[in-house]
Amino acid sequence: MRSLFFSATSVAAVVIGLAGLVTLFIGLRRLLAAAATSRWPSVKGTVLTSQVVEEVSRRASDDDGDGDAPQRVIHTFRAAVTYRYTVDGKVLEGSKIATDAIDSSEPEGAQDLVRGLPAESAVDVFYDPAQPAKSVLRPGISRASAIVPAVGVGLVLLASALLAIVWKVSGR
Repeated sequence: MRSLFFSATSVAAVVIGLAGLVTLFIGLRRLLAAAATSRWPSVKGTVLTSQVVEEVSRRASDDDGDGDAPQRVIHTFRAAVTYRYTVDGKVLEGSKIATDAIDSSEPEGAQDLVRGLPAESAVDVFYDPAQPAKSVLRPGISRASAIVPAVGVGLVLLASALLAIVWKVSGR
């Protein structure tokens, strides 16, 4: 029975480790893409629209066993901005503030972004020279860019700790 526990724990650790490696790989690719934006050229642009968008969704709460789980209402807020800019005589429009943005359950962060980017204001637009239609207003790595690779590292560390414990306890 004990070896079955160690085998199941080992398999779980390997699965967690693989999930962590995949998450880390995806996160590092996104992090590198965010870092690349800091090297993009910029042009002057104009904010067309700037507003906080609230999205409401419903999810089932924890089921109390009677099969009739109540619905939980979830509110998320994000800054929705559109802007216009010109590259090589071609007029383009964009809507990305940064490469990674996180919706929040609190409106304050989105409101701060919108206040800093009012409609009709002039902005610096950073664009990909290989694909000028790809643009951001805030280049570089943000805290949001680091979340996915951090989760990947955490999963790999968890898997490593589980395997180390199994090997130590089982005497391998």
